[in-house]
Amino acid sequence: MIQITEKHNCCGCGACSQVCPQRCIEMVADNEGFLYPEVNSEDCIHCGLCEKVCIYRQHHPERLPIQTLAAYCLDEGLRLNSSSGGIFTILAEHTIRNDGIVFGVCFDSQWNAVFDYVENYHDLGKFRGSKYVQAKIGNAYKECESFLKKGRPVLFTGTPCQIGGLKLYLRQDYPNLLTCDIICHGVPSPKVWQSYLSDVRRRETSKAADRRSLEKVSFCSSQNTLPLIKDINFRDKSDGWKKFRFVLTFTEVSPEDKRSSVSSSPRTLSEPFYNNIYMKAFLQNLDLRPSCHHCAAKRGRSLSDLTIADFWGIQDVCPQMDDDKGTGLLMINTLRGKQSLNYSKLQVKELLIETALKGNPVWYNSVEAHPRRSHFFKLLNSRKDVICLIEHELKPHITIKQRVKNKCRAIYYTIKNICK
Repeated sequence: MIQITEKHNCCGCGACSQVCPQRCIEMVADNEGFLYPEVNSEDCIHCGLCEKVCIYRQHHPERLPIQTLAAYCLDEGLRLNSSSGGIFTILAEHTIRNDGIVFGVCFDSQWNAVFDYVENYHDLGKFRGSKYVQAKIGNAYKECESFLKKGRPVLFTGTPCQIGGLKLYLRQDYPNLLTCDIICHGVPSPKVWQSYLSDVRRRETSKAADRRSLEKVSFCSSQNTLPLIKDINFRDKSDGWKKFRFVLTFTEVSPEDKRSSVSSSPRTLSEPFYNNIYMKAFLQNLDLRPSCHHCAAKRGRSLSDLTIADFWGIQDVCPQMDDDKGTGLLMINTLRGKQSLNYSKLQVKELLIETALKGNPVWYNSVEAHPRRSHFFKLLNSRKDVICLIEHELKPHITIKQRVKNKCRAIYYTIKNICK
């Protein structure tokens, strides 16, 4: 029976819950918003399957790719609509043309990140683009297994720990399965994500009310209706691939908005990623899952066929592949992965793995937690405005300031003594 005593030893992949023959393991959110297995011990038959499919109990050896490429798709429109080089869509198209199924992450109606599958080209768009929040797997492993047993080709994409969980769940190799993971920085809390969206909507409501007031438009209690979210793009390339923007588009919800000339067009929040407070928390490791700081799937241990990522630093190692529209890093881990690629639709350049991974050190090592991570989550439930909380926690605090001040003072006196 699986028991999580240390939260950094569970990535939340849900393999244990899906493999349980008694259905007695439920994935339940903790106070940080991350899912962990809870076992109904009365129904447990102690078969041990839940422990056999856990990547923190069944360690795979490290594995280097057989080939490392800089790559992007030749379809420029598709590439610009993708987070990086459009490689995922090329893989997905190939699978669907062969009557296959594609599993990936999309947003549900409440903007939660969830796993789903599609079997036609027109639905692929919902998987395209990064979602910087941990996705709920649900029954994706079971559904994948069902399609595989029917002989359908399947492309399953996810984070390394999710691919590792799938491989252990299946307990056998299926020749019709192609797996593709990403180089993962870590996964933020779904609870923080939803709190952030609520704060943004409240702030947008306040801005809309101010605009209506300036226009002297009469309005009733519906002014307090929170605007709905129409679209979210974590990686908008309006300013280029390297300086991508976080863009959130609102719908119009109140009659007053429709009468307002200022509000007649969809409103957007558009910020460079380095200015957006949610992205700051993510990139500074303030709200990541505990297991992300102790990842069991680094260095190729997920056993994926392919690994894709942004090729950060491409301008230095292969400038001819850099036009700031998005260049992907493509790591081919197996012969099956190599055979799945349609090279006629890709621009590629082979590079040494050491060169390719200079800008992606998280392939090797887990990121360190922000020093105020624990304090942030302790305050999360008691603070109504998560945006203000993140801003406060990311500010340099007095201990850090004092440390810098003391160091500068020591340097000053050292130089002063030398000059005597």
